[in-house]
Amino acid sequence: MASQIKKGIGSQAYRNWRACRENVKVSWLEEPAYYRHVVYWGRQHLWDVDTGVQARGYFKVGKSVALTSMFRQRNEGGGEFRVYAEIHVEDNQELSRSEYLAHCMLQHKRVKGAENQQELFDIKDSELEHSLATVYVQLCKHNIHPVEVILFDQDMAVPWQPGAHTQTTLEGLLDTQAQVNDLFGWNQL
Repeated sequence: MASQIKKGIGSQAYRNWRACRENVKVSWLEEPAYYRHVVYWGRQHLWDVDTGVQARGYFKVGKSVALTSMFRQRNEGGGEFRVYAEIHVEDNQELSRSEYLAHCMLQHKRVKGAENQQELFDIKDSELEHSLATVYVQLCKHNIHPVEVILFDQDMAVPWQPGAHTQTTLEGLLDTQAQVNDLFGWNQL
């Protein structure tokens, strides 16, 4: 295979990351006691069988309680599904509401797939963090407070926290600067 684009995190690295961080066996990750309710941003990485050139598909923004199982399903065709970000929420009810809000907020980026897929979005890598911030703010406005937000790159996990670098983005998403300050406790610093 030619050069690889190693954006996001692949199946094996994700499983190892979860098992290590939660101090559990990999085989336990799909048990209900270890479900992780996430809205994820991921895309398929494919290699042309004739040229060996790698290409990537549109972002899929979806929900899962057992992302390790979802990886297996998406990788069956020989491609590699990689997750670029996830928003971890508390339970199934919050998960369904969170996915719905994410799709509403990203509607302008929606792409109708060849097989009528409804969860594909034309989000550039450079727009990923902005789309995450957009969804995060809406979740908070709707009384859903994510447990954590994780960005993945080069098979590594990086906790995402809204901070000064996203303040300009957030100001456009909230009604006033006071709401930005209240949301993240900046007025208490």
